Amino acid sequence: MKNAIGLAVTALAFCAAGAAFASEDGGPPPMLPEEVIAIEAQSYAATYGVSEDEALRRLALMHDAFDSIEDVRASAGEDLGGIYFDNGADFALVVNTTKKGKPIPAAIRSKGRQFANEPPSERGRKLGLTKQKLDKVRSIAGRPQSGKVKQVNSARMAKTEVNQVRERNSTRNAQIPGYNGSRYDDRTGEMVIYLADEARRSEAEVRVEELYPNVPFRIEIEIAVNVQTHTRGGSTLSRQSTGQRCTTGFVVRDRSTNRVGVVTAGHCEDATRNYSGVDGSSYPMSRGQWNMTASYDLAFFWTAHEAPGEFYAMSGTTPRSLEGWRSVSETSETSWYNTGSYLCHYGVASGTQSCGEVIDKTAEPVVMERTASGQLINRGCGRPGASYVACGPNFVQVEKVAKPGQVALQCVPGDSGGPWFAYGNAYGIAKSCSYTNASDPSTVKYAYYTPIIRINDLDLTLWYGGTIVDGYAR
Repeated sequence: MKNAIGLAVTALAFCAAGAAFASEDGGPPPMLPEEVIAIEAQSYAATYGVSEDEALRRLALMHDAFDSIEDVRASAGEDLGGIYFDNGADFALVVNTTKKGKPIPAAIRSKGRQFANEPPSERGRKLGLTKQKLDKVRSIAGRPQSGKVKQVNSARMAKTEVNQVRERNSTRNAQIPGYNGSRYDDRTGEMVIYLADEARRSEAEVRVEELYPNVPFRIEIEIAVNVQTHTRGGSTLSRQSTGQRCTTGFVVRDRSTNRVGVVTAGHCEDATRNYSGVDGSSYPMSRGQWNMTASYDLAFFWTAHEAPGEFYAMSGTTPRSLEGWRSVSETSETSWYNTGSYLCHYGVASGTQSCGEVIDKTAEPVVMERTASGQLINRGCGRPGASYVACGPNFVQVEKVAKPGQVALQCVPGDSGGPWFAYGNAYGIAKSCSYTNASDPSTVKYAYYTPIIRINDLDLTLWYGGTIVDGYAR
């Protein structure tokens, strides 16, 4: 749905995908919403080893049962230690509370989507999405689905309390010996501290206990390095001097000026970049407001061209319509999502839609910049070449989940700034990726993105289409 609000790792390399600007003579119509859902269901089914019918049911509960899930969260109240989807054989929304016997609803229920019942698009037919398959999507996603709720009581402290302490101490985490990032684990109710060196565990435990007295935590050894890398040549937004690229995310409007453009990653920091669309359109774009902070990594680029509210999410020239957005916040006025949700992204450099499972919405990545000489320097969430800025617990961490032979989570330099999405909704803008081997993008383990709600910080709102005159919304 469209809302009134403003929109409306550990080797880490910057990533991106494609907001669509129309070519001068127009382009192909976007894919049908049910085609988009069918593609996501195929990927989910392969990832978790379930039927496509079951995948459709689960995705409906993840992305279309927000009011019902909010009732569950509200029932847990101040005792909530975590809430997440268990994607195992016994699929359920799991509520982790600090007290036993807390009364919560026994089930959640999706609303059921409305579809126009149109024939498959040209792109859909090429992908094997027959009328029969689309009718299956309409049958399952188009009617309410029920899912069970489980309650566990492993949390020793409320999630809000833990994250309040994390927020206060985010600038001090670098004092932890061997610190390599942190996150919150909804499944156990613990703060997770990543260390790059097992030999430093004992001294790290002492410092964590000093910084976080009474906060439940565990230490995990994570040898992967968050690497801030330059992007490679030939993407959607190309650096004019070298051709190094980023991918565009979603089409947005600047509230203060009414300019329409795209949002991408803030570390794509040139004042002007060349836009190259898969529909053959090509022209320069100018950077407006941008920044890299402890909370977000975003930039706004604009131009005087047509801009439908569409984005590219697969190889090929057929875009997708943007239908709405989802909030990372559990106290937002818009529908929010949970740990365990299955989300997808696309980057022009990786060249394919790929998906993963959200494991934290309050992650604090440690970001390393690779210099021209190959040296790795910890910049935190600071700008390339600038001083260290500690990342706050403000980014979403997605884990690679795939069976052998399946197209797993992809994240390649050049993907930076691209869209994270599911069910036609915007979730975020790609920030970075985490590799177990910093020089080999195929070893991606995690991806991180800036929640889409953060475009408010740049006074931007998502653009769903409308009249544009010389680059300005009318």
